[in-house]
Amino acid sequence: VFARVQPAQKLRIVEALQARGDVVAMTGDGVNDAPALARADVGVAMGITGTEVAKSAAKIVITDDNFATIVGAVEQGRVVYANLKKVILFLFVTSIDEVVVLLAALLLGYRLPLSAVQILWVNIVTESTLTVNLVMEPPEGDEMLRPPVPSDDRLLSSGMLRRVALLVPAAVAATFGWFVWRQAQGVAFDVVRTETFTVLAMCQWFNVLNCQSAAHSALRLSILRNPWLLGGLALSVVLQVAVLYWAPLNELFHTVPIAPADLAPLVAVASLVLWTEELRKLIARRGRTQGPTGAYAA
Repeated sequence: VFARVQPAQKLRIVEALQARGDVVAMTGDGVNDAPALARADVGVAMGITGTEVAKSAAKIVITDDNFATIVGAVEQGRVVYANLKKVILFLFVTSIDEVVVLLAALLLGYRLPLSAVQILWVNIVTESTLTVNLVMEPPEGDEMLRPPVPSDDRLLSSGMLRRVALLVPAAVAATFGWFVWRQAQGVAFDVVRTETFTVLAMCQWFNVLNCQSAAHSALRLSILRNPWLLGGLALSVVLQVAVLYWAPLNELFHTVPIAPADLAPLVAVASLVLWTEELRKLIARRGRTQGPTGAYAA
């Protein structure tokens, strides 16, 4: 505990903590706090009682002078950072699996399972209806129970890369596996390509549910808690239905109508992405009950 501290001494305290490797937050409201506020990793000034000098030197201004607001800000910051990682995970998996499916078809001598316009549809329409809405994910409820995010933490952490390495093969197995199997059955190529296109879109729908949390089950998390994501999923489904059953779009996107009864197997195959991640989350949760893990770091 330090009392009657001079401005230079406050600065020395901040620098000493930083030299030890700590991330330092400094609160203050007076002119004499300005040097330490500017030097701290996060300078926090009081909005009501604080001087203009202190506010200018700080990175954050508490408008109600309530220290509990800092806790709320930390929680919201963790939510925003976690949501950013969720979006990156979703985009990485959905982009890589398209590339792998196309490469696999080329290397194995198959016709391309997706047309160029179908790839554009998936990248522009299917992804865009889900990506922005995933950013709007509300708090999971345990943000303040997690350890602080290290200052040198990478967006592409090892935990996230492990999830990518798990989810991409699952999506590829569902999409390309269905394509090869239906080809072997002698089904018309237009039908096979349409079904493969639909399985790929469905994989993205299941994958966005995976990305809602790195540890909690998608079956436990109610999608209704994020109406933005629910609306995005509904819009994506409606648009995909239009591509399948509206004649003008059939011609434009090289698709043919699929019998409604034939959609159930496509859903079952695409859900492999969901069940693969659910198994990983189950193992991670059991491991966390036995000792510390990096489940949340993903």
